Amino acid sequence: MRRYSGVSLQRTFNDIVYRRNLLVHHAGYYTLKHLKENMISEEVKQKAFKEAVKIDTNEYHEISDFLFDMAMKITRETVKAVKEHSDFKLLPQEDDKVKAVEELLQGIHDTLGE
Repeated sequence: MRRYSGVSLQRTFNDIVYRRNLLVHHAGYYTLKHLKENMISEEVKQKAFKEAVKIDTNEYHEISDFLFDMAMKITRETVKAVKEHSDFKLLPQEDDKVKAVEELLQGIHDTLGE
């Protein structure tokens, strides 16, 4: 798993969302409206309606790996927080909430083991 600082993690995620929105809402092309709304540099503004966002196979896999790592991190932190919560600690082991948390952890283990 690649390590990101808080700032680079947020920047990477924002970049993925930005490009996703271009692809989904504008067929990948920079539009004037999109450029104005996102305060894009003059260099990129010159590409409006001329150049589309391209994502090659390697970049696709990098994005996929990043999002998978984020999902794993969110899941681990969620399980950790739930297990540390005082109300959770008081639940009997056979409670459905305890079982759900354990299944979530098992799902992570199974996914990482593949």
